[in-house]
Amino acid sequence: MSKKLKIGITGGIGSGKSTFCDFLKAEKYPVLYADDIAKSLMSTNDEIIRAIQSAFGEQSYRENELQRDYLSREVFSNPEKLQQLNAIVHPAVIRESAILLDAALREHDLVFYEAALIFEAHMENLFDYVILLTAPQEKRINRISVRDNTSEEKILSRMRNQMSDEIKKDKADLVILNDGSIEDLQSKVKFAISILSTIPT
Repeated sequence: MSKKLKIGITGGIGSGKSTFCDFLKAEKYPVLYADDIAKSLMSTNDEIIRAIQSAFGEQSYRENELQRDYLSREVFSNPEKLQQLNAIVHPAVIRESAILLDAALREHDLVFYEAALIFEAHMENLFDYVILLTAPQEKRINRISVRDNTSEEKILSRMRNQMSDEIKKDKADLVILNDGSIEDLQSKVKFAISILSTIPT
């Protein structure tokens, strides 16, 4: 009998986390997304809403709706403001994630959770294992440039706000290099599943 496991999926922007998780879902595994949980809390949690308005101004919300473009402009070019926003949102995300992971694990043997900032937010203790996706910086920049139609300067600015892969590699349980084709990544997903599915209780 295999062990029930909670698996974190992390990596910097452009590393291929979303594609990796798409393959997991195609294999019928549940995937939770930190960004979705954070967006929900930032739109529904009164305490978080008040804290964001206090820190970043009433214009952070319009007609009770979070102004994401405004908030992004405020924080992504300012590490101190980004840290301030994370301090408001991350504790609630961790609490909600723990509840959702435990609920999903009651129905499934393997549950996956995608988050760019698992280590930055000190969330690693939520998981039995953490998988890190990496890719050469040039490939990451190209992927994000095509996907988001944004400049290299903005991409590099976002990268600087994330922990380096070298530090993450020491913290992760499994490192997957995503520097090849889509088919290559798909085979690596299946290999990871095969390993996780055979871990004994």
